[in-house]
Amino acid sequence: MATKNVGKPVKRQAKEKSEPTSVEHNYLDPPDSIPLPSVNVESGGNGGNDDYHNGNGNGHGNGNGNGNGRRKNGGKGRVGSVDFDDPVIFVDPRETTEFVGISITEPVTTTTTTMATTTTTQPPRNCVVQRPRQSDQLIREGSSKRIYSLDDVECSELCSCGESLILTCHALCVPFAPCRTALAFYSHASPAYQAFRGRCLCYSGRFICMKPPLGEYILPGGIFLLLGYSAADEALLRPHTNLGVQDAVRALQQYVTTYIDNQTQCTLTLFNMTEENIIIAARLPHDGKLKDIELLRKEKDECTAILKTISHQINSEHSELQSHRLLSIFKMSEVEVVWPESTSAAARSGHGPGQFAGCHRLLYAAMLALAYLSSWTTLRMSDVAT
Repeated sequence: MATKNVGKPVKRQAKEKSEPTSVEHNYLDPPDSIPLPSVNVESGGNGGNDDYHNGNGNGHGNGNGNGNGRRKNGGKGRVGSVDFDDPVIFVDPRETTEFVGISITEPVTTTTTTMATTTTTQPPRNCVVQRPRQSDQLIREGSSKRIYSLDDVECSELCSCGESLILTCHALCVPFAPCRTALAFYSHASPAYQAFRGRCLCYSGRFICMKPPLGEYILPGGIFLLLGYSAADEALLRPHTNLGVQDAVRALQQYVTTYIDNQTQCTLTLFNMTEENIIIAARLPHDGKLKDIELLRKEKDECTAILKTISHQINSEHSELQSHRLLSIFKMSEVEVVWPESTSAAARSGHGPGQFAGCHRLLYAAMLALAYLSSWTTLRMSDVAT
């Protein structure tokens, strides 16, 4: 803060009588432009220019300060009384106080810190099942697997790997019972054949066949997967899985997506269910632009191969299916493609499409029997002759 004397007193001369001053003499022409103020903080001397008031007038302020006077103040200090009629201006000596303020604006710096997040993928953990004379079985945490014994054909285990890799196994043993017919005797897990039902398997005293008994189903036009399952296996597994054959369609759909084709649009739906047999239909999404026969051809082209893969893996006891906690109940399978023409013909004759194939098989069996009887009679007569 600096305190300076603005000026010295100037003697006022005697005022001469003058003629009245016109308005034109007292009029100040405004400048064409207002010059920018000139700032000189360090030097002393001229306080600045005030062209706005009286042209290029010098302020007689002496000392440091802002040399830019306000509109009617050309130099530093305050202006005394001003009489535009007098040629001489008397300036009273006064003290003035200047405040020199310096404003410093620092740039605001924003720092953004990005924390890198590292995601670590933990490898899947597995429980290990060890059994004599068998390779180690790995069960992923949170899943289960059916493991078969090499010593006992009728027994298996359902093992589950829980949290913290806790392994739990339950023994499953079906009755070791044979199957009997009027003509033959079949032991447990031996193959067999029945008319109109296709290939069968003797399992725990019952025949599990590809098709339901004659007269229990009629197939319309479509693509079908015929399955034979063990009711004994289902009863043993249900207390530990809370699943039954009615859940098989959803399980098979997941199996197709996981192991066969994850891009297919074929949808499996339950068509018919009888004792130890179910029939599943393969469908494609409805397309209003296609006729029924065209959609059926498309379903045949896209879905038949998938159903045949499932059927083959069931009949060949594929490891993934055999170890599944629900799908392992299926023992026999077959795929049938039925066209609407054969369905309508069968409806008119009162026979299903499966019955036509059964009639052909029955005729073939009769011919074999006749050939066998003929050969036996010939041998018998030759023995009598000798």
